[in-house]
Amino acid sequence: MLDQIKKDLLATPLSSVVHSYIFYGDPYVFSSQPAAHEMMLNRLSEHLGATTNNISVVGSAKTGFSVNPDAFPRSFPSTPTLMFLS
Repeated sequence: MLDQIKKDLLATPLSSVVHSYIFYGDPYVFSSQPAAHEMMLNRLSEHLGATTNNISVVGSAKTGFSVNPDAFPRSFPSTPTLMFLS
């Protein structure tokens, strides 16, 4: 995915790249277990009182690498800390 993002950054407006890779699509951290993502969303939704559409995985857990300019493209760690936005 990183190679594709690099290509897109050179050929596509930044807003489109951010929209496609940062805000939408399946999170990297759940790429091998999509059902776990759905279960996590449902549990957080129940506990937070938020709809699943209002809960997002962010950071390197979403993309598989750091998007921080000082750390780009450091890989997603094998023992991650997950962050969620609601």
